[in-house]
Amino acid sequence: MHIKYTFVLQQVADTYMAVAVGDGAKKFRGLIKLNETGKDIFEKLQQGMTVEQTVDALLLEYNATREQLQTEVDKIVAKLKSENLIVED
Repeated sequence: MHIKYTFVLQQVADTYMAVAVGDGAKKFRGLIKLNETGKDIFEKLQQGMTVEQTVDALLLEYNATREQLQTEVDKIVAKLKSENLIVED
């Protein structure tokens, strides 16, 4: 699984904005607003990590349970899928 287009992440105060660039900017004209955890999840998905790999990586970075992190990853993946931004490999 990976994110369909190339995005640039920009921090604005305590929020991160993901903006599609290149050809993706012509096809996805929105912004994705993320908190810090969401940004970390988004970056890992951009790298092509699976959901399980993303959760495993986050376990090393956050003081949270697997279940908590799984819930957060699932929410973001569901939102990206609803916007047709995820490609299943």
